[in-house]
Amino acid sequence: DEDLRGDDNASHIADDAKNGLMNAFLSGSLATDYIILAPQCPRGTTWTENNNLYLSLLLDLVQNHIMQLPIDADRILIGGISMGATAGYELIGLQVNDGMIPISAAYLVAGTTDFTITNDLEAKVFETTKVYAFLSENDTVTPPDSVRALADLVNTKYEDVQDFTYAVYPELGHEIWHQAFAEQALMDAFLATNAPAPEVPTVPVE
Repeated sequence: DEDLRGDDNASHIADDAKNGLMNAFLSGSLATDYIILAPQCPRGTTWTENNNLYLSLLLDLVQNHIMQLPIDADRILIGGISMGATAGYELIGLQVNDGMIPISAAYLVAGTTDFTITNDLEAKVFETTKVYAFLSENDTVTPPDSVRALADLVNTKYEDVQDFTYAVYPELGHEIWHQAFAEQALMDAFLATNAPAPEVPTVPVE
């Protein structure tokens, strides 16, 4: 979120109201299955400034973690609110390029996007990325129109892609994260995206 930018790599995770998604990872039944990376956008800039400089650094950071830790590269989930959600849409768009770390699911609250689908190659992004988007009809900071247009295009024009789920709250303005994090069914579905199958105990053969 724009208000949580900084240079201490800590203050952005101290606001429980805005970190409902991270808290859901920590407290959910699948909590032990996750490694959480919570990057902080530097003060005075945005994730997408300077030709996506900070998003590129973020992707390098994720790639380094994948190489150093027991992370399943096919189970990468992202989430963000406001500026962070806008960055999330940009990351989804960047998957069109070869070599991009695949994103299994995204939980994006009160963001906006300029990513549009113009061909089948771009649409293929949503074959593997499940999107949960949350918008407010009267949000003047990140108006809902661009995300709603992208969702409607994905859901109606392309048959082989994942569902692009989005909820539009009628009159809550920009600060909708409380409601979005309280959508328990959607949160549970997001957290369980590509969850590993439970281990079946082996029965010794006599």
